[in-house]
Amino acid sequence: MLSLLPLSPRAAFELMRDTVNSWLDDNAPSMGAALAYYTVFSISPLLLIVITVAGVVFGAEAARGEVVGQLQGLLGSEGAKAVEDMLLAVSEPAASTLTAALGVLVLLVGATTVFAELQSALDRIWRVPDCLKSSGLFSLLRARMLSFGMILGIGFLLVVSLVLSAGISAMGRVWEGEAIGHILDTMVSLVLMTVVFAMIYKIMPRAKVRWLDVWLGAAVTALLFTLGKFLIGLYIGKSGVASGYGAAGSLIVLLVWVYYSAQIFLLGAEFTWQYAQRFGSLKDGPRRPSLATATERQAGEGSSLRSRRALMEDANAAKSQEWQEGLMTPIVAIYVEEIVRAATGAGDGGQPTATAIADAAEKAFVHFKTSAGRDKKKQRALLSELSGSLTVAEQSGRYSAATRELIRFGVAYVDIYCKS
Repeated sequence: MLSLLPLSPRAAFELMRDTVNSWLDDNAPSMGAALAYYTVFSISPLLLIVITVAGVVFGAEAARGEVVGQLQGLLGSEGAKAVEDMLLAVSEPAASTLTAALGVLVLLVGATTVFAELQSALDRIWRVPDCLKSSGLFSLLRARMLSFGMILGIGFLLVVSLVLSAGISAMGRVWEGEAIGHILDTMVSLVLMTVVFAMIYKIMPRAKVRWLDVWLGAAVTALLFTLGKFLIGLYIGKSGVASGYGAAGSLIVLLVWVYYSAQIFLLGAEFTWQYAQRFGSLKDGPRRPSLATATERQAGEGSSLRSRRALMEDANAAKSQEWQEGLMTPIVAIYVEEIVRAATGAGDGGQPTATAIADAAEKAFVHFKTSAGRDKKKQRALLSELSGSLTVAEQSGRYSAATRELIRFGVAYVDIYCKS
């Protein structure tokens, strides 16, 4: 059964610990740098489209004023001026129809690029197998259309924000209470940010993600983003980070803000992934007790004390190992068990070896190929399920380090077959 709240103090601590560990393991600082780079090139066309969508209802000037006001609160005057100058540059009228058409195309590509990079980062966090990351022109167009849909959604939320802000301002004048209006405005901002983050965490990854998996992570990210906005602004204001870069100072301020905001976003994504594994849709699934029985039997057969302890730890892990809900088909489950058995030393060879894992992966490939016949798509789907299920097992943290390394080897071997 899926759970949202409450979490015990111990469960909350373990969740945060695993979130930070996976954030480090996935090399989030480097992913954040890539996001910051793409965002700088995407931010002006993205905001222009958002302003255009909101401007249909409220007028372009009102929408632009709201966006610039929000940017000043986030980036300070220097960063907001840099973005405003970019907006003015991309919104200048074209000299000819051809130039206008090319401008629209460049605008769409530029605006959607950052979402493509977001999808890549979220795929890495959600351990999406390589063979599910389709390539080709159709896949590229589909990804760009999805990104454009996200931009339109953000534009719609900006319209909602403008309506609510106008309503709150009117209520503040009636009640003559600025504090109440400020509190309500902050709460509305938190709710809208939560919705935006939830949409991105749910829709962008090429993985099975449930809405119940993302809401808590989105709310935590929105809260961290609100707190981080103040801290990042304080750092930019006090450190004088822009003063040493002269004319490029505004761009540096923008880069610093986007980089640290990307770290908050990625930390929230890792939190969502860990929450889904512990309490969400990745928690409940078919269990494989036969693996534990075989491992316990191997542990009692004359191994050293240290080896017995490691194998017994893996046996206990196997008893509680829970696979991704709705993912495994019976034929895939057979080879997940066989590869994990080989990694724990419970297979026919009696010792965990890379050769045994490679043999099991090859057997799976031959079986899937025979089962699928000439249907390459079905063959790749089976291999991707196998890769994804093995990744869930390896990332569960319930196996010894040596076993996890061997399971990772199995995933790499399966991915090679998946690409062939």
